[in-house]
Amino acid sequence: MRSFAMLAARALLIAAICFAASGSVGSAVAKEQKSLRVGLDYIFELQGNPGTGYVWRLNQGASENLALVKVDDLGYGESASGKKKLLGAPAPYRFRITGVAPGFAKLVFDYLRPWEGKPEKTEELWVRVPE
Repeated sequence: MRSFAMLAARALLIAAICFAASGSVGSAVAKEQKSLRVGLDYIFELQGNPGTGYVWRLNQGASENLALVKVDDLGYGESASGKKKLLGAPAPYRFRITGVAPGFAKLVFDYLRPWEGKPEKTEELWVRVPE
């Protein structure tokens, strides 16, 4: 069983690595961190524009420890204001992240047109699932 001190040290190490990586020139990766208990879920939103053909996809090859979380693709949703969707207007793209087992998972999401394959941008979500 891991002690709190070990978990805190590991979280600090991950934060230091993220901070060091964020200083790289031309980096198109944004990072976010979330703590989530086993069995609980969190709706992760990324901004996109459904009219352009771009969608967000979980990049399983670039992600780490996917067995610790369950990721459900919920697709584009209503805007935060609840107003009627306008053609060409941005909208949130949602994923439901559920904690499955204790540990740290790195989730990488690519914003791309499925027929092109090359991502326009990438975002990372670090998920900590405590014991």
